[in-house]
Amino acid sequence: MTALNFPKTLKSRLILYFLAITIIPSVAISFFYFKNSQHTLEKNMIGTATSNLNYSMTIIDKQLKNAEQLSDWIFINKNLDTILTKNSNGARVRYSSDIKTFLELVEYQLKYNTSIGTSIYSLLIHGNNGLDLRAGQPEGTQIELAELQKAAWFQKGLKLHGRKFWYGVVENPSTVKFEEYILPLVRPILHSITNREIGWQMIGFRTSLISDLFKNFEVRPDETVLVVDSRGHCVYHHQPRLLGHNLSRLSYVAAILKDSQRQGERSALIGGAKRLVVFAKSQETGWSIIRVLSSAELNRQKQILLNITMIILLSSLVFTSFITVYLSSNLTQPLTKFLQRTKAIAAGNFARDPAIEGQDELGALGRGINEMADNIRSLLDRVIADEREKRRLELDVLQNQVNPHFLYNTLNSLKLMATMQKADGIREMVSALGRLLMNLSKNTAEKISLAEEMALLDDYIYIQNIRYKGKIRLEYHLEDETVLQCLIIKFTLQPIVENAIFHGIEPKKDAGRIAIDIAAEAGQLIIRITDDGVGMTQEQIAAVFTAAPPVKTRGLSQIGISNVNQRLQLVYGPGYGLTIESVVGEYTQVAVRVPRETATHSAAVAPG
Repeated sequence: MTALNFPKTLKSRLILYFLAITIIPSVAISFFYFKNSQHTLEKNMIGTATSNLNYSMTIIDKQLKNAEQLSDWIFINKNLDTILTKNSNGARVRYSSDIKTFLELVEYQLKYNTSIGTSIYSLLIHGNNGLDLRAGQPEGTQIELAELQKAAWFQKGLKLHGRKFWYGVVENPSTVKFEEYILPLVRPILHSITNREIGWQMIGFRTSLISDLFKNFEVRPDETVLVVDSRGHCVYHHQPRLLGHNLSRLSYVAAILKDSQRQGERSALIGGAKRLVVFAKSQETGWSIIRVLSSAELNRQKQILLNITMIILLSSLVFTSFITVYLSSNLTQPLTKFLQRTKAIAAGNFARDPAIEGQDELGALGRGINEMADNIRSLLDRVIADEREKRRLELDVLQNQVNPHFLYNTLNSLKLMATMQKADGIREMVSALGRLLMNLSKNTAEKISLAEEMALLDDYIYIQNIRYKGKIRLEYHLEDETVLQCLIIKFTLQPIVENAIFHGIEPKKDAGRIAIDIAAEAGQLIIRITDDGVGMTQEQIAAVFTAAPPVKTRGLSQIGISNVNQRLQLVYGPGYGLTIESVVGEYTQVAVRVPRETATHSAAVAPG
């Protein structure tokens, strides 16, 4: 199996990289554009369809309002007051001129109310006195009252005490059925003066009352538009054979009937395919108009969108390919000159080459190469000079260095003489000085335990108390004994205590107290050195860290507070070091903040 040959020339790699850099974003942007546009397309289709359904539902509600006008006219009608309250003669009320007049008025309503007159299939008015009036289509009057009064929709209409209620589509109760289904409206009839119920009315409307509204409604071949009542029975369908059927068995219709929203959309699996369904509901009747959107139209729009996206993508790829080849050619030509120049520099030729310089960025790079050659030549000269100076300084140090062992042995001789002469004070002072000098002669950058650092501090305070006649009192306050095993850079505390003595306690001409509080907080070791000296101003505190450290003419070493802070930050990082807080005439407190580490931990993390 052969390995893929990766381009070896810079030009080929630049072309490859540029193409990768441009192709990936182009594809990503095109994909995002397509998905976003597709979502927008679906959203617009849903929005348009929902608006159309809301408008259609408004028209349906208006049509039903018009249909209710005849029922309202009958509901409280003075002409019926007399007719439906006359005493009966036998099984039926005697036909009179009042009845004739009223029926003529009904006929007038049916004939000249052009908006709904032709949609009335049955009109029944039945009085409590037994009067039975019928109008509408001849076959629509062939209704058995006993069977009618048993119907659930009839009983529900009478129980609403006059409130208009559209039950929905029901089977035609006529014995002669030219219309299979009707839209009934059942209400009682009230006396116009006493409001007493004197009978009932039933108006049966043809389903064309609703279907005629959809004559100009455009429906695509793969779309479905239907209107269902609150029970899920079909009031209108563009396929008339489904009229009156219970469509709540369809999952998306059942879900819409349960939905409390007035309008909305949802996805549904219809015929094994995922389809978009939008709906709108009537607040007046509880009916729903539902439209299953055309998947063919949606797919056609998506294909157009995909074609546009691909054209944009291919155009951008052709353009970027041309730009890539052009740029790579213009970049690699001067880079070849740079390569030749760097080889010459590597061979030791540091002379400037004006041919690689220019006014553009590549020309600036050429100037940089020439300047680099000049700097390399200067650097080589400086390194040689520095090496010579380093050798000279090392010789000077060796010549001026005091042998610490000789000095320490001399102090041991003095201590022996003091012991022999029983001069205990001199002996202790010489011992303390010897220990300090021995530690100074070693590497002051090494880390020692806090206990060892405190021992050095005790030796230093012992010597200073002899000088200041015991006026300096040093106190330690430990959080617990375990902090004594923590590591700290040697001679961190001594310069701070020395500064407290010379600049805090000594100027006040009185005895002084230095308290050292040691605690571990959140993985850090915090040491606070507090003296009760003369204090410092904010300007003096700032000068400690910003001003150049003065040359010390007194004290144990040349290490000052600013040196201590720099040493700590150099070793531990800028987040550690010293902070100073002071009140003039009261106190000065220096806080030392270092990571908490012990000898075991330090060895574990030490490099190498």
